[in-house]
Amino acid sequence: GAYPEEDLIGAYRVRYADGEETEVPVYYGTQVARWDVPYGERVDAVPYWADPVLAGQDGAGRRITLYSFEWVNPRPGEEVASVAVEYRGDEGGGLWLVGLERIEGAR
Repeated sequence: GAYPEEDLIGAYRVRYADGEETEVPVYYGTQVARWDVPYGERVDAVPYWADPVLAGQDGAGRRITLYSFEWVNPRPGEEVASVAVEYRGDEGGGLWLVGLERIEGAR
């Protein structure tokens, strides 16, 4: 693949209305990083395929950062029925899908 396997922390499993599925692998350090590092502060990994997004504050009032990762749907004409998150990383970690947005056309 394009990324080292040891950085693979999970996947988004996309299920289409016709029953077909595709897997979108998620790699730590290229598509996601720690959410609990305040926006603008130094992080241990810089996700170069995702933009940092200031996402507000956690329950303790600390600023948190999420990452906006864009995936190109290989079947743009087919309706997406569901997206499931599969975490495959170390115990104590996690992978979340906070929101989705459909973008039409080329960027």
